[in-house]
Amino acid sequence: PLFPAERRDEIDAWTARSERALAAGRGLVVARTAGSDRAKQEALPAFVPGALRPALSGVATGGIAFFRWKYALDAESESERRADVAGELRSLRAGLGGRRYLLDAFSFADIAMATTLQLVRPARDEHWPLQEATREVWRDPALERDFGDLLEWRDKLYSDHRRA
Repeated sequence: PLFPAERRDEIDAWTARSERALAAGRGLVVARTAGSDRAKQEALPAFVPGALRPALSGVATGGIAFFRWKYALDAESESERRADVAGELRSLRAGLGGRRYLLDAFSFADIAMATTLQLVRPARDEHWPLQEATREVWRDPALERDFGDLLEWRDKLYSDHRRA
């Protein structure tokens, strides 16, 4: 089971860590998207024809402004957000302690923390299909260098437990 009753408190704690990292990382991704015309065009709904995407990138700019307001994304600096994500990833590394899973067996704790690694480098297309510019704005090369071991852990977890 993904939520064994006897480990619920631990799973809740890992889920809270994941939520903190995702909240911080949201600001990083939104800021990088705001700076990429291609990523903004890719963010438009699929039904928008390719020829109209450049003209409608202002719609995506409006969406970015809404996200910045809704989630108070301008309250922290990029370095503060990156430090928040890194802190949670260091906790993940310590929690794993070289083991395959955070708890005794695969659980939602692993899923929650593996999801935070999308902020570092998105999983392969077979698991998370993304267009090129979108994939690039989700990458954080600085975090990628520091947490390559956790990316390997996530990729192994996905290979073992997630269908393509």
